[in-house]
Amino acid sequence: MKYCEKCGNQLLDEAVMCPKCGHTIVKIISPQEQKQNSKQLTLSILSILGGIAIIVAAILIAIAQYNYY
Repeated sequence: MKYCEKCGNQLLDEAVMCPKCGHTIVKIISPQEQKQNSKQLTLSILSILGGIAIIVAAILIAIAQYNYY
């Protein structure tokens, strides 16, 4: 269990706000969690960029074939 920094009320571990005073609870992220989140973000960005590259390549191929005929 954790406690509210402002009023001292006991909180559930997954609480994001104190139900007694409304104070926002700040989650402390460990370095391992930060590293994992960074890796996930990097993979997401690379996936999006890869998808965009495939779409652009398909459009360029379609334009080239259209101009060929």
